[in-house]
Amino acid sequence: MDGVIGYIVSVVVIPAVLAAVVGGLALATPLRRREWAVGAGLAIALPLAFVASFVSELGSVAMLRKFMVVEGDDAPFERWHWLGIACAALIALGFATTFARSQVARGGERFVDLASLLVAAVAAGIFVQFPQPSIASQIGIAGLVLAAGSAVALAGGALLWISWGAFGILAALAGIGGFASLAVMAGAVSMASFLLAILAAIGGKSIRDAKPVESAGAPLVVVASMLALIARGGDAYDQSRTPDWIWWLVPLVPGFALLFMRQSLRAPSIAAATFWRTFGAALVGVAVLGAAIAMDASGGGAEGDDADPYADMYGG
Repeated sequence: MDGVIGYIVSVVVIPAVLAAVVGGLALATPLRRREWAVGAGLAIALPLAFVASFVSELGSVAMLRKFMVVEGDDAPFERWHWLGIACAALIALGFATTFARSQVARGGERFVDLASLLVAAVAAGIFVQFPQPSIASQIGIAGLVLAAGSAVALAGGALLWISWGAFGILAALAGIGGFASLAVMAGAVSMASFLLAILAAIGGKSIRDAKPVESAGAPLVVVASMLALIARGGDAYDQSRTPDWIWWLVPLVPGFALLFMRQSLRAPSIAAATFWRTFGAALVGVAVLGAAIAMDASGGGAEGDDADPYADMYGG
C-alpha cells in the first residue's frame, strides 16, 4: 500500500501541486491585477502538470529520444509520447498567444485566439500521431482541437472548475481502458485544475481589481488542445468497450455550460454564475462517464477482431 501511495504522490500529487504553485503566482498574488499574467500563468501551469507527471512516470528521456540519441537508451519511441511533447510545446504557444494579445488593438484578441487555435490544430494534425495513423485520423485530431476550442470558449469564468471535471473524466476513461500511465497524467491535470480553481477564487476575493479567469486567450488554446489530444490518445490505446464517440465527446463537455446559461447570466454574483456554468457541464460529464462505465460493463461492442490495433504503437 505504501508503494501505491508513494506512486500516486509522485505522479499525481506533486505534479499538481507544482502546477498550482506556478499558476498561483498569477492567481493569488498582486500579479492577478494583470491580464497577461493570468493568461500566461495558466498557460504554464496546466501543461506543466502533465509534463511533470509524464517525466515522473517515464523520465525525460521518453521525450528526448524522439529528437536525439541518448547514450545508453535503446528503448523505442512510443507514439503516445507525443502527448508529453505537445504539452511542452503548448507552454510556448501559450506565451506567444499572451504576447500577441497584448500587442493588438482592443477587439483584436479574438483573432489572435483563433489564429493560435488554428496553429495548435494544424501542428497536432501534422505531428501528433498515434497507432495506425492516416490522413483521416490526422484531420480528425485537428478537427477535434478546433471543436474543443469552440466548446471551451463557452466555459467562461468556470473554466478551471469544468477542466477539473473534464480531465478527471479522461483519467477515469483511461483507467477503464487499461492505460494507467495516461490515467495518472490526466489525473494530475485534473487535480491541478481543482487547486488552481481554489486559488483563483481566493485571489478574486482578496486582491483588489483582480482580473477574472476567462476561457479566452492562452488558457482557451491550452485547455482545448490538451483535452482533444488526451482524448484522442486515450481512444487510440483503449482496450475497453468504450465507443470512440464517448472519448470524442469529453473535449466538448465544457460547451454544455450553455445548458444553464440563462441562469448564469441572471446570477447575482460571479460565484453563482460560475456554479450554473459548471453545473451544466457537470451533468453531461457525469452522464458521459456513466455511459462509458455501463457500456464496458455490459459487454457491448465488437469482440474477436483479428487485427491488432496496437501493432503499430512504436515508431516515430
